[in-house]
Amino acid sequence: MSDHRGYHNCPIDRLENELETDKIDGVSSSRAAEKLLRDGKNELEKPRAPTFCELFLSQMMNVIMLLLIGAAVASLVSGYCFGLTFSQIR
Repeated sequence: MSDHRGYHNCPIDRLENELETDKIDGVSSSRAAEKLLRDGKNELEKPRAPTFCELFLSQMMNVIMLLLIGAAVASLVSGYCFGLTFSQIR
């Protein structure tokens, strides 16, 4: 059984023979060492940590933040167009 798609409904005896294991004792130490050399450790690659800029941009690129930034820009532009300053607003 070279492809692993059929292991879930394969008889246990067939799996033991094909995977060279035993349902009671498991894989022998020599077979485990051989598999480790051939396949490597059974672990996932760790993803790289995001940079500060990536974190900042990911936080700023959502709908609410974009709306708030747009509202701030619109407020500044309208104040500039009408010649208002912060001291005149009070």
